[in-house]
Amino acid sequence: MLPESKGYFGPRVVDLGKPNNVGWAQGKCPFHEDPAAAFRVNVKSDQPLWHCFGGCGGGTMVDFHRRLYGLTFEEAVAELLQGVA
Repeated sequence: MLPESKGYFGPRVVDLGKPNNVGWAQGKCPFHEDPAAAFRVNVKSDQPLWHCFGGCGGGTMVDFHRRLYGLTFEEAVAELLQGVA
């Protein structure tokens, strides 16, 4: 099972705010200089999704973990399932 969304993204996204009524929280993108806090993550969804409105893309928690740590899909899934992340 994947980690809980807020617990996973909270320490990895600078200034991650409280989620709105549908679960999207806003913070600063870890993939680029982000003075405008253009990064969004859904912390209430069963399938945690993220999106950067500054052009970095978006995807699932696995995609985020892969990109943040430079891992293969298999490595990222293994770390997330083992709670290493």
